[in-house]
Amino acid sequence: MAKPAFEFTICMTEDPEKIAVKRITPTETIQYDKVFLWRFKPTVENSLEAMAERLRALALKPRRMIVMGAPLPSLDLSLPHRRTWREQSVATLAAPPRWWLPIDLDDAVVPKGLGSAERLTEAALFVRDQLLPDEFYGARMIVVPSASTGRKGDSTARLRLFALLASPHSLTAMKDWAKGAAATLGLPIDSAPIQAGQPIYTARPIFEGMEDPVPRALHAQVLDGDQDCRHLRGRASSERSAARRASRKAAIVVCQTLSEVSPARTEANWWCSFSTSCGGRPKRRSQNAAEAQMRASSVGLKAWPV
Repeated sequence: MAKPAFEFTICMTEDPEKIAVKRITPTETIQYDKVFLWRFKPTVENSLEAMAERLRALALKPRRMIVMGAPLPSLDLSLPHRRTWREQSVATLAAPPRWWLPIDLDDAVVPKGLGSAERLTEAALFVRDQLLPDEFYGARMIVVPSASTGRKGDSTARLRLFALLASPHSLTAMKDWAKGAAATLGLPIDSAPIQAGQPIYTARPIFEGMEDPVPRALHAQVLDGDQDCRHLRGRASSERSAARRASRKAAIVVCQTLSEVSPARTEANWWCSFSTSCGGRPKRRSQNAAEAQMRASSVGLKAWPV
């Protein structure tokens, strides 16, 4: 019986002068090179830890990226190929079912301070447990930074999560899940990477005249949790999650404000109810909101939505 694993294809530019990363300067961002020919390498990683190690290595290889698809069996992998998958008559990549899901978050609103590059792991825990549909609450998964991590403001997170699933799903089903979660929860999930040949950029940008804001130690991290694999649910799960958002949003601002008016407790202390990074097992979301409301009342604050 097949087991959950990360199966994907590493794509390397045939032209050594071409790279699959952005170039970032203090004044502009230069987009990815136009690449026509790639070398394909089908790859399998059997655990979150192994995948994280692979992603850390890829972060330092600007000519490489990954795609979810697999090279067609007829391809000669000793030769370079175009990266095509839509036009089946000339396609080079197939779209087999996969046991893993990339969750690409663009401009997710997070508590003040979690948008900084150094707090990427905390931001990912918040996104996982407070913003994503309930099936991913407390799940172990991988977080990697994007090219814009730490550069969009202290309340804006850009990151990508890699999750293992309890059963394989077609790329179409996963793409529909991402679109449904984005529409129902109002999350900035980009479903484009969930295609056979769509790039999932893994290398860090080339920074010219400035330092990379993301420490090397944060290039790929496994988030603490209680399960490696989760069942992917449908729109109903996203709708139930959306029903909880009103009280959760109110609690976000309350916990931030409490850290300012109650000096005996730091902001991290108040966020203990929301993030496993503060130690201990987190409470369920409904308890989070209720506790935050109670604490707000005790210091004369009124919770308000954000």
